[in-house]
Amino acid sequence: RAVDAICHVVHGHRRRPLVLTADRGRGKSSALGIAAARLLQQGANRILVTAPGLDAAAAIFQQADRLLPEADSSHGTVQWKDRQICFVAPDQLVRQPQAADLLLVDEAAAIPAPLLETLLRQHARIVFATTIHGYEGTGRGFSIRFRSTLDRLTPDWNALQLSRPIRWAEDDPLEQFTFRALLLNTSPAANDTMVGINPEHCELVQLERDYLRDNESLLTELFGLLVLAHYRTRPGDLRNLLDGPALSIHALLYQGHIAATALVVEEGGLDAALANEVWLGRRRVHGHLLAQSLAVHAGFPEAAQQRYARIMRLAVHPAAQRRGLGTRLVTELIRRKADEGIDALGASFGATPELLDFWHRAGFRTVRPGLRREASSGCHALFMLHPLSPQGATLHQRLQNRLQEQLPTLLTDPLRDLAPEITWRLLQNLPPPTTTLTRQEWRDILSFAFGRRGYQVCMTSIRKLVIAALSDQSLSTALDETDRELLIRCVLQNQAWKTLANRFLFQGRKQGSTALRRAVKRLTELHAAHHPAGLDIQKLLGP
Repeated sequence: RAVDAICHVVHGHRRRPLVLTADRGRGKSSALGIAAARLLQQGANRILVTAPGLDAAAAIFQQADRLLPEADSSHGTVQWKDRQICFVAPDQLVRQPQAADLLLVDEAAAIPAPLLETLLRQHARIVFATTIHGYEGTGRGFSIRFRSTLDRLTPDWNALQLSRPIRWAEDDPLEQFTFRALLLNTSPAANDTMVGINPEHCELVQLERDYLRDNESLLTELFGLLVLAHYRTRPGDLRNLLDGPALSIHALLYQGHIAATALVVEEGGLDAALANEVWLGRRRVHGHLLAQSLAVHAGFPEAAQQRYARIMRLAVHPAAQRRGLGTRLVTELIRRKADEGIDALGASFGATPELLDFWHRAGFRTVRPGLRREASSGCHALFMLHPLSPQGATLHQRLQNRLQEQLPTLLTDPLRDLAPEITWRLLQNLPPPTTTLTRQEWRDILSFAFGRRGYQVCMTSIRKLVIAALSDQSLSTALDETDRELLIRCVLQNQAWKTLANRFLFQGRKQGSTALRRAVKRLTELHAAHHPAGLDIQKLLGP
């Protein structure tokens, strides 16, 4: 049945993805491999496989290789005649889309939703397979996080669940014991326990590990919420939850049930000699992600000497989201950690517009972006801080000023593929530029926008205008979204014209140049409207 359903995705209507769920040992991955082999035999030319790692998809290739004995098999590839089954990592597939008759996504719950959405948009025929319970991710969490995306983009999607074990008997006692011992079948509190919730009715508590060990129902709710909220959970996370060093567990309880939780780890406080060794790249200190990154990557050795509390996980019950619980929890942590003498509260996460906006509203500011996309999330990481002490505030300002100086250069190379909506928010996050445009720079800009001068000879001045404009919230918000994206991709990130043509559907460079000229013209007119005393367009253009 599962194999037939997978094959039907190829033979049936486009844009009708299949979501295949099962517990471990139910033959989910084997069904994918059997279907892939059958589809090649039926004439499919290329089937792509993606998963959190090649190991996670090993069963697919083993089954395909078994059913195609004359095929040539190598690492992540089965070549049969002129047809192929090939593994491609999720982040690579997003960056470099490839044509295929079918895309198989195994352990989809362990892949972040933004990557899954991109794959769904790129491929008309796609199967998502995921484990219901387990550290590969949770099928229930996948359903909650991704169902709305499927409904919005492909409302005719189908679902199939495999329930009968293949590797062992039904109701196997060892399977049940493993589920309980490792909390593989945990779940957060039932949705009806969150009815009527609001932040004022919640009790903020710090959960001690000894108490959790003796209160299995609360531990199950806590770990179930963490697994549900995060795309990848490992056995070490449970161990760390119960005995990890420097970790504290904070929660909002509603009628005795966990409505939201934050895991906080204390970092930093290194002595000057060790901090200097870390800054020079000679030493690495385990468990000090934020402090170490600010020393090594941001370039401030004194940063490793300050004390930080890093929020490593923040999760809100699905039935209680968008009601201010996350904000209440972070606000209380700011107050408590300031009283404890911590210099700054920090967070590090794969950047999405929604997450960046949340932390920004909570008073956090970006101090360092990751220069490469994370393979696990497909996003650039952002490090954000909320200063709590005078010395923390001083360092925070220096970090922000340094990033404001570096960002224009970073955007042209390592951050060239940073999402425009993140780039714009980063500029909003940073101190505004202190330099103003000179008369000659305005002449360059206007002669390009209103005349026919070439972009290359005016680009330095145009770049300066774009950075200043996007740092101005009222001005940049008034700018058309498409114009804003074009200015970021072309002017700030210096993306190739071919890339721009694919993104904006330009027929050629001439059409792209016309669109850019039009965008700079509109930006100039908006600037004049917002700053009427500082720019007289007609006077600068001359007679």
